[in-house]
Amino acid sequence: MGIRAPRGHTFARFFLLSDRTQSGYANWKLLAYGVKTQWLLRVFSLAETCSAKGCKTTVPSELATERMCILHFTLFIEEECAAMRRETALGKASHERFSEFIKKIAARGEVLVHVATSGFTMSDEIKARILSTLLTLMNCRENMDRSAMRQSALKRFAG
Repeated sequence: MGIRAPRGHTFARFFLLSDRTQSGYANWKLLAYGVKTQWLLRVFSLAETCSAKGCKTTVPSELATERMCILHFTLFIEEECAAMRRETALGKASHERFSEFIKKIAARGEVLVHVATSGFTMSDEIKARILSTLLTLMNCRENMDRSAMRQSALKRFAG
């Protein structure tokens, strides 16, 4: 004899499953199955919170590998851009390092665009922050290109 649901209600069974991703982190999924119909009712990921100290903001799935909320991810990118600008402005960055910076800028921009277009609910301030950070990435790349051109011109005229 089974348990009967009250009239108009349906019981559900829940199963917690772990799915390992390429990055090694577990994506936890909660599966809800209706008892009567055995149809899958809903699949959703358990929310992960930001790894920044004191931050309890939900991390979008696109930033799960970074383990940062949108605000802290944009701050992190801006700090990276400042460090890249300093290194390239001194003219001590090798060609390999310069190529590494360009790839990093492109990758960070791609992630930001995926977050912005993912459908994750964001305030207007966060949307503006994403746009501002994309502009920072573009300006950083432009400054690095100018610095590289300056360095090559100095080498041509000096040597």
